[in-house]
Amino acid sequence: MTSKTMKAAVFVERDRIELREKPIPEIGPDDALVRVTTTTICGTDTIDGTQAEFFVVPHAKANLAIVPNQLTDEEVLMVPDIMSTGFAAAESGKVGIGDIVAIFAQGPIGLCATAGARLSGAAKVIAVDRVPNRLATATLLGADHIIDFAKVDPVEEIMMII
Repeated sequence: MTSKTMKAAVFVERDRIELREKPIPEIGPDDALVRVTTTTICGTDTIDGTQAEFFVVPHAKANLAIVPNQLTDEEVLMVPDIMSTGFAAAESGKVGIGDIVAIFAQGPIGLCATAGARLSGAAKVIAVDRVPNRLATATLLGADHIIDFAKVDPVEEIMMII
């Protein structure tokens, strides 16, 4: 790397983003300097945030994963945000072997929570939504039972399943 600076989109205030030169971050012995090729930004990160060409990942061996070459940036773009949020739901809920878990709403994060519950060892995973494609995908990701809340009372259905 010859340049000591990088371009960074700086969120100065609501509805105002400026492109600025910023120093490339320095890294420690366990860190990695990562070049951004594709990114999104969370809706809550709109003020006082910076999206830059490079960023530091602390404890790189524990916090980075290799992305297979056959996958595109767009195919893995949501993994660090949506997938980790869904998996963290199963972790925060202390889902373990033999548990029965119901996940309401099978949007992207709910689907990842469904997969996370299955991977955490839940004996029964119940997916609740009203969108047929979401319920079908929930089955592919590990749901044992699907409930369409537009057709039945989900609490009554869950009580019959457990």
